[in-house]
Amino acid sequence: MSNKIIFLGILSVFAIMFIPASDAVLWDLIIQTSVEYSSLSGTPIISGIVTDHASKPIKDVTVSIRTGDGTTITSTDEEGKFTIELTNIKRITGNYIVNIIATTADGKTGITSTEFQIIGEFTKSSIIEEKLSTPEALKYLSAAPNQFDKDPIGFILFNHYQKLLKEYFDIENQKNSGISKISRRATTNDEFI
Repeated sequence: MSNKIIFLGILSVFAIMFIPASDAVLWDLIIQTSVEYSSLSGTPIISGIVTDHASKPIKDVTVSIRTGDGTTITSTDEEGKFTIELTNIKRITGNYIVNIIATTADGKTGITSTEFQIIGEFTKSSIIEEKLSTPEALKYLSAAPNQFDKDPIGFILFNHYQKLLKEYFDIENQKNSGISKISRRATTNDEFI
């Protein structure tokens, strides 16, 4: 009986040697994050801590937060903590996912992502504002029409974004004139009280 157990033990060791190893990669750093919102501006604030696998905080780590609008960079403090307000996020309603990459001077890396939501209503002006905030729109909105004399597609896009901008301002002006009418009515009604 004991010979069978020894034989099975040796056989299992050899069998384990032939099982392929996993190709899973562990990141060197662990990033834990949370999202809060500024009480003044409502912009998202991402804070977190960068640790190693022994849960030891790592100081002086470069933390890059990538959004659709660019990258914001900060670093961790003595306790491995970081906080950054995402002022480059437009206040456009929707769900946002940001990627967070932490890198040490000696090349250790950690990657995570977090999701947050900007709450509001999808209005015509918010949809247009989102379209006008793209890099392509900004390129054509900052150009002069004569830059597209020999580029008919560029000229069409220039006109398209100019019309969108005019439509956006028309909507915003209608909102503002509605507010001023309400405040004029309130003032008039106050006089009769």
